[in-house]
Amino acid sequence: MLDARRRTQFILKTVDNYFQQKGLIAKTDINYFTRLNDILFFAVNNLRLAGTEKFIRFTPAIESNNQESALNNLADKYRQIYSSQSLHSTTGFNHYKPVSLTHQNNYGASVKLAYIDYKSTNRNIIGGVNSTVETNRTIKQALAYAFFQHAIYPNTRTVILLDFRTEGGYQENQDWSEFYNTTALTGTLNYFLSYRTMLRGNIGTSYENNVYDAFPNNFRPERLLLNANIGLDISL
Repeated sequence: MLDARRRTQFILKTVDNYFQQKGLIAKTDINYFTRLNDILFFAVNNLRLAGTEKFIRFTPAIESNNQESALNNLADKYRQIYSSQSLHSTTGFNHYKPVSLTHQNNYGASVKLAYIDYKSTNRNIIGGVNSTVETNRTIKQALAYAFFQHAIYPNTRTVILLDFRTEGGYQENQDWSEFYNTTALTGTLNYFLSYRTMLRGNIGTSYENNVYDAFPNNFRPERLLLNANIGLDISL
């Protein structure tokens, strides 16, 4: 118990010293302490960070899937097998700046190189006729990515997040080569009702052009998406 109390005091002092050094706090009273204590230890909100993260990452991935189905008393059968091996190399930075207890700005940028090898086999038996379609693709991508977030904490229960992300680059395989891009703007509301219940809302729009998903081999030439939702997240 004593160690836990000392840890709590250390965290509060560290955060308070940072705010004081940066001139982010105009008044330190019981209300300030209560809000700081609630934000750090009681409210279940998004993690708030401070500082700059610089990174170089290599991310390999292997995915596979095997699906089978039968209809008409097992006379018609369908089987799909696909697999994907990929390697992504990413270099960039993320910067997190708590402007005050109420506002925070996060932003970052990165460049990425990707190599994706995709294989799929579709076998069908329909009316006694057997057909097989095989697909092999090797995708190479070079892209740049950037994001900006502004978070608002009006009280210890509420988080409002405005998020802008954009990604664009060049991709090619054996059959085609082209530029692609995707841009998204979203607004998110999280309201802490209790330790088991969160009210969540989301509204946003995104634009995609020549976006290719290697798994499961989905190509989207151009589309504009609009979405909005609200609901309760309940932990039983």
